[in-house]
Amino acid sequence: MVHSVIIVGGGFSGLVIMNKFIESGVDFLLFEKNDRLGKKILATGNGRGNISNKDLSLNHYHGSNPSFCEYAIKTYDNRHIARFFEKMGIILTEENGRLYPLSKQANAILDGLRLSDNGSVRFAKVTDVEYNDGIFTVVADGKEYFAKNVIMCVGGKSSPNFGTDGTAYNLVKKFGHKITPLYPSLVQLTAPKESIKGLKGIKENAKVTAYSNGVKLADVEGDLLFTDNGISGNTVFYLSAYLVNAKNPFVTVDYLYNVNEEVCKKSLASRRNAYPDLTAESFLSGLVHSRISYKTVSDLFGTDFLKVKYKEIDDDKIDKLIGLLKNTEIKITGNTGFANSQVTKGGIDVNQVNNTTMESKLQKGLYFCGEVLDVDGDCGGYNLQWAYSSAMCAYKSVIDRFLKNKD
Repeated sequence: MVHSVIIVGGGFSGLVIMNKFIESGVDFLLFEKNDRLGKKILATGNGRGNISNKDLSLNHYHGSNPSFCEYAIKTYDNRHIARFFEKMGIILTEENGRLYPLSKQANAILDGLRLSDNGSVRFAKVTDVEYNDGIFTVVADGKEYFAKNVIMCVGGKSSPNFGTDGTAYNLVKKFGHKITPLYPSLVQLTAPKESIKGLKGIKENAKVTAYSNGVKLADVEGDLLFTDNGISGNTVFYLSAYLVNAKNPFVTVDYLYNVNEEVCKKSLASRRNAYPDLTAESFLSGLVHSRISYKTVSDLFGTDFLKVKYKEIDDDKIDKLIGLLKNTEIKITGNTGFANSQVTKGGIDVNQVNNTTMESKLQKGLYFCGEVLDVDGDCGGYNLQWAYSSAMCAYKSVIDRFLKNKD
């Protein structure tokens, strides 16, 4: 039997296309190598299901040719994805620009996507894709399946615990497709031990700015979390996309970005005058976490800071302490790798793919969706929006061809 379509991969984009084909009555098979569909969806938005963003401007997307995704994102935008899920009874809500299901649970998204499974899903690993005489042969667990079109929704190399280990890129190399260099993105960053000493487990609201060779790349406000070997949190996931190829990378942290600086200085001067004989390690407590206070004071006064009394901290030193809290520099030594990243930067060269249909320019009937392409988005729902938008482009192309041949 020759199917109209075979979908390789049962993640977000694959399930979107599956639902659309069922709705349209197109004959298809979907292959998923894991024992269940959409495992990675459950981790989206820390389990809360962040699938899009109110701001879909293209500066939130990256790759060798970011403009490639413009048509897809603008044509199938956040309003389009909202209508798609509303038909399933899933209402989206906004929080700080991010779009979530009303329940704030990622399983609501997955449950909606797999509700319509009509028995066309096969839990088997695809090991080869070939093309001869107008027909694709897809080999899965040693068996051959045939189709007029193949849509690759195989993900990237990040989070191999979900089955996305990067091996699926090999399936398309035989068609002449180039794979751009792959890097982990939306990932924790590592830093020298001395720059984060004593701060493990602390979570602060801050403004974090990323630099390459002293040139500002981007900044973001939000959670900053200190880990065993570096920094994490929403701010770091966001900036990691910019720091992958950075030269001499570092970040600066402003703990007081939403506080009046002069008020802080007056408050600290009053504290000094009220408690002149207290020692300096607690001087900044109340402005920041006590351990950040401790480290900042030690950075300024050196190893003898425990002997420094409040009364010895003059206005000039208060200015310097405030300066450190507003501009703490942390050198970035790397990241925690693909195993701990949410998204892959790099992938199938988009210059070999049609940007309105996601069809290969090298092989008719071969399509790519989502993370497998050299397009990655910022933290905040941008990557699932791209998965959806690219899936809709591929679906529209295949369904138009299906209806034309049907006539």
